[in-house]
Amino acid sequence: MLPTPKTVRQWAVIDALVGQLQQHPAVELIWLEGSLALGKGNPCSDVDLWVAVRGEHFQYTFSKDLFPKVLEGFLITHGQERYSKFIRAISPEGVVVEMETIAITSLKTPPEAETLYDKKFTQGLVGNLEIRTSGRKPPAEAYPDPVPLTADWVRRQFRGHIENLAELPALFHDDEWESVLFFLDLACVELAKLYYKGHGVRYAKRYKHLSEVWNEVERKVFGFSHVRETRHGDVLECLLTVYRAIGDQLKRLSDKAGGGFDAEWWERITRQVEQGMRQFIQS
Repeated sequence: MLPTPKTVRQWAVIDALVGQLQQHPAVELIWLEGSLALGKGNPCSDVDLWVAVRGEHFQYTFSKDLFPKVLEGFLITHGQERYSKFIRAISPEGVVVEMETIAITSLKTPPEAETLYDKKFTQGLVGNLEIRTSGRKPPAEAYPDPVPLTADWVRRQFRGHIENLAELPALFHDDEWESVLFFLDLACVELAKLYYKGHGVRYAKRYKHLSEVWNEVERKVFGFSHVRETRHGDVLECLLTVYRAIGDQLKRLSDKAGGGFDAEWWERITRQVEQGMRQFIQS
């Protein structure tokens, strides 16, 4: 994928990095992933580079010793630990770069992205490279949720959320406006976690491309949950919308896990809260 007018900054960084990395004798393969590799980059897209190196030993020493040299002048924000295989940095121009090493022996199939350098085929730089592409894995395969979905997990979530729901009216009666807004923010985060759980994807992965993870209904509900007005009634409507969605999602997860959600109790508390909050909806 060649540079576009929108991604000139990123490709200037890629060109410079690949030019330096390919000079190291341990480097066998460099490829690009993410939106730039898919041709969907925008002026603020980050750079996702993978570097396949010879021998597992180099996975660690390469990240520890060479990456900081290659990234001289960058601000390294992650990956300076001794045994890190991953590094994240920001270029002086504000481009975020992520680079990760992998042993070439563990690479069973061609990278699911765009190859920028392959020692087997070419010594060229960007624009004159061997290109290999293959299908991109769906998010649930690329970033699987590490925590199993079980009835016990659903039950713990149900208990925590129904407690918060029952305590919701107290925030409005206490007239602690900042607490109300903070409570809404927390509820939105919890709803997002449940949506991720429903798709079997590790939380917050692909957050810049939620259309790849969440369905249209989920995105619509989440969008509505963010306050555009500051009246008490508007904020309360948002909160009730979020907790209805939390209940719906817990029910779906319970069906998958074989239990854990008590629909009768959830409906009872929801009804009581909505009835008790009518005065604030009208305010």
